[in-house]
Amino acid sequence: MVAHIVYVVDRQEAHWTIANCGDSGCGWFPTRKDALKSALWDAARVRRLGHDVAVLVRRRNGTVRAIPARDSVEA
Repeated sequence: MVAHIVYVVDRQEAHWTIANCGDSGCGWFPTRKDALKSALWDAARVRRLGHDVAVLVRRRNGTVRAIPARDSVEA
């Protein structure tokens, strides 16, 4: 069975979080870039396990933008 997992990078007050699987937010990141790198790293790991993974970033106006899938993330 292949799970479909969606990570959403979202701003919460003065920090950034990553929401997924019904969770309201994981981690506290000082910048959007830090949160996005963490989401992409974990998405690549979960994708290697055979699951379908998407990473989205919420914009200020509330819409979301899909981030292309990556097999590796630069530091």
